Amino acid sequence: MSEKQLLPIRAFVKDKLEKDAKSWASQTAFPQAKLMHFERVINLCHRIAKSEDPTVNIEALEIAALLHDVTVYEEPLTEVRHSIGSAKLAFEFLLKEGFDEEMANLVKNIILAHGYHPYKESATIEEKVLHDADLLDHIGPASLAINYLAIKVLSGQKIEDVLQHFERNRKTIIDISKVLLTKTAKEMSEDRLKFTIEFFGLLEKENKGII
Repeated sequence: MSEKQLLPIRAFVKDKLEKDAKSWASQTAFPQAKLMHFERVINLCHRIAKSEDPTVNIEALEIAALLHDVTVYEEPLTEVRHSIGSAKLAFEFLLKEGFDEEMANLVKNIILAHGYHPYKESATIEEKVLHDADLLDHIGPASLAINYLAIKVLSGQKIEDVLQHFERNRKTIIDISKVLLTKTAKEMSEDRLKFTIEFFGLLEKENKGII
């Protein structure tokens, strides 16, 4: 889609996240970090889709990437899983914006499916691509720098807390390639996982004064 077409979607998402972040009043709610995540997911969707299947509906993927976590700050309050809440809101928003019901349903299903674990066997290629792009970003350099370090430190945590959080989630992170659904994403995850392990290893050594 053109930037002009995506502009109202970006504006809606930004406004929604900022309002919800204020309502949630949490130190860990940083809308700008989420908005940056969405843009990286769009880029990853393009890379994966290009390698996997040139017939992928890239417009639906771009829209889904922007809206897939739009209700994430509501989740602690409503106890509705954000993949479900975001899918529902995306469908309603797209119809209101004049998209046809077929596109609105496609985007809704792509968003809904990215929260499935274990993943359903009947997933469409669009659902697989968003699922993998979202997971890949969580082990990318930008996400590690922002979500593991900047946000946690700005929220009052120490480097020791960051390292402990990583250790608690080490197996899940290392095993991420086992839940990726596309060959392209699995290949892309190798360098990202290597970087992640090396990064936290160096961070621990630096924190201990070894390097």
